[in-house]
Amino acid sequence: MRRLVGIALLLAGAGCGVAPEPEPAPPARPNVLIVLVDALRADRLGPYGFTERPTSPNLDRFAAQAVVFERAVSQNGWTVPSVASLFSGVYPQTHGVLRFIDPRSHLEGGGEGPVLMDAMSGDHSTLAERFAAAGWATAAILKSDVINAGRGFEQGFEHFEFLSQPPKDRLDSGAQLTDATLRWLDSRGDDPRPFFLYLHYMDPHTSYIAPEPYYSRYSTGYSSTLDGNHGPIVAFNEEGSPPPTADDIGKLLALYDAEIEYWDSQFGRLVDHLEATGLIDETVVVVTADHGEAFWEHELFEHRAVFQENIWVPMIIRVPGAEPARIPQWVQMIDIGPTVVELAGVEPGPHWVGLSHAEAIRSGAPVREQPVSSEWAGERTLITPDGLKILLGHGEPRLYDLAADPGETVNLAATRGEDLLRLEGLLEARFREAVELKARFRAAGPAELDPEQVEELKALGYLDE
Repeated sequence: MRRLVGIALLLAGAGCGVAPEPEPAPPARPNVLIVLVDALRADRLGPYGFTERPTSPNLDRFAAQAVVFERAVSQNGWTVPSVASLFSGVYPQTHGVLRFIDPRSHLEGGGEGPVLMDAMSGDHSTLAERFAAAGWATAAILKSDVINAGRGFEQGFEHFEFLSQPPKDRLDSGAQLTDATLRWLDSRGDDPRPFFLYLHYMDPHTSYIAPEPYYSRYSTGYSSTLDGNHGPIVAFNEEGSPPPTADDIGKLLALYDAEIEYWDSQFGRLVDHLEATGLIDETVVVVTADHGEAFWEHELFEHRAVFQENIWVPMIIRVPGAEPARIPQWVQMIDIGPTVVELAGVEPGPHWVGLSHAEAIRSGAPVREQPVSSEWAGERTLITPDGLKILLGHGEPRLYDLAADPGETVNLAATRGEDLLRLEGLLEARFREAVELKARFRAAGPAELDPEQVEELKALGYLDE
């Protein structure tokens, strides 16, 4: 169809005596920029049908020139395993970067000792390492404490910049990261190499406190004392706590949407810079998230499960020379690595398990259908190409038909036993294969967190006070 449209345009130009301008050829060795926005759920964005508030005008314009994957899921319900899968190209049960080990926690026996975090094995052939080996300059600029250096995430990056100054997740955090990114781009000078750049924004993550005028833009008129700070929000998740009121939920969504709109203003600055410098025509740009965020759809706040509000993420890829498109098939975060290396002409990692969608982006070829999966703290889920979803762990098995019930309100497990057994088999096979692949990699010992890191992670809600 795209080829026929092109022929029609050529004939139209010939008929009126005006030769159409030739399309610029896509670069043979493009830059690759991955913009990951922590806790950004897809359904609060314009490209995914959200119209209640103008949360993403800059992303909307960007998406209109890009390929929008309408149904993408993250590989885990929280940051560390999800980003480890993005970098390593394997499922969480293979890389094993899953948890904090906090001896003070009752889950660990309530003892004494340092707080540890799983680290990624150096045996993984990471996305940054693939680009570095192929001659790309590689850089990561991030605000996330949990993806900071020392835990294996820095593999392959010649420039790894963790912006440690506060705030990490509120106020002008996004501006700090955008400023640092523009400085890095401008500092490259005459470096002839293409670049691979990873950015990790924190703005939509709790606490939901954007700078003014964004903070007050939508949050007035609610009868709620919540101000967006993390502590009172997560208190609702504790057993026995009184439930939030409708105004509590509405105000938190308003504050969250304001954070998204603030981040979008920073994304607009970044895109403006790429356009002003001509880099936009030389760069594959990916916008995605590590997980979503819950607002009491299933009696939880934050990101603590594998319901759709926690794992449905944006996946938008702009490729120079490629036609805009929307792709409705289910895809997943570990498909990003195989896709961008193929677009750049770089070899994928030898053990990567994601699928490349490069040909679908370049030519409109059909996307290969696949079951997609995610997990979080003992919960596991798998979604089939037709939208049947199984959820195991933390209670009775659940089965949802996302096509008919996108909010996951009706558990079909008792009435569709054959489907339940079939999906259980698919899910168990995927996890078994992921565990078996883990044997190919030497385990990395957990990394010890220093007191400052522990305090920062308490402030972000990753560790108990």
